[in-house]
Amino acid sequence: MENEIELKFEHNANLQFKYIQTENSEDIFAKLSAICSLIDIKVGHYKTINQSDTYYDDIDYSLKKANCIFRRRIINSKHCKVTIKYDTKKITVGALERLEYEFDCDKAEFEKLMHNSENIQTLFKEKLGITVSFGKLDHRITVTNERTITPLTSTIAEYVFC
Repeated sequence: MENEIELKFEHNANLQFKYIQTENSEDIFAKLSAICSLIDIKVGHYKTINQSDTYYDDIDYSLKKANCIFRRRIINSKHCKVTIKYDTKKITVGALERLEYEFDCDKAEFEKLMHNSENIQTLFKEKLGITVSFGKLDHRITVTNERTITPLTSTIAEYVFC
């Protein structure tokens, strides 16, 4: 019998981090491939990426209080994405409902975005339909991890398994 050990850490930036101790990537993907072959899903070659997630909030944690997140993700030290999230606090069929918008953003675009909080407030309004007020956003926490991913393809859709 296998044991799963999950450690959950909460932080003021409205985040939960879950660290799960499991098998190595090769064993996990061998089992995934075996299961997928039974249900006609093609499994691509897996690869490992390094990602660094930096979360921002103002000094009063206004985003946290409004159930919002502003995150910058850098993948393999080069590709950058910005994500905004709003936790609606609704539970639908046992899952939390959350609004999310993500876009590619290079260093110059990110600096321009961070220059004025109104730029980010406009994103929340235009992309998620919510109004949130906050002051100058500053770095609150950065989490860096290694993630193994593989593409999964069926006759209906394409997915990425992490």
